[in-house]
Parts: sequence; C-alpha cells; structure tokens
Amino acid sequence: MSSHGLAALLAFAPPGSPGHFPTAPGEILRAAVAGKPYAIIALGILVLIATPALRVALSVGFFIAERDRFYVVITLLVLAVLVASFVLGAG
Repeated sequence: MSSHGLAALLAFAPPGSPGHFPTAPGEILRAAVAGKPYAIIALGILVLIATPALRVALSVGFFIAERDRFYVVITLLVLAVLVASFVLGAG
C-alpha cells in the first residue's frame, strides 16, 4: 500500500509541494479512498502498526478457548502495554 502511495505522490504531486498528511484514522481512510498519495502512505503505515496489535488481541481469545490461563495473563499484559503505548504516544 505504501509503495502505491509513494508512486502516486511522485507521479502526481508538483515538485516541492508538501501536501497534506492526514493523521486521524477516519481522515486517512476517506483521503485514501479519494486517492490522495499521503493518505495511502499513512494507511500503509497504520496497517503495519495494527497487524501485530491485532495478532496479540486475537491470541487472547485463542488462549481463552484453549483454557490456558498462564498465556492469557501474559498476553493480556502484552496487550495492555501495547494499548498504553498507543494512548500515551498519541499526545
């Protein structure tokens, strides 16, 4: 995804134009659907960040289904650290 945004940026943005880099997830999605190069790059970055976090969140459910309390606790701690880093890093 990011490479498509970079290609569009290089092909269509006038030289020296900084463009607008969206930061809110809804704004990124709307702008990416509209084909804005910076938004496509931002969407690619969001996907790269969200993939491991989603995997940890899904692992909690899988460990609950296996009734493995030890790994449920560990995975919840890891998820809490991830969520805290997202919340504290947003400001």
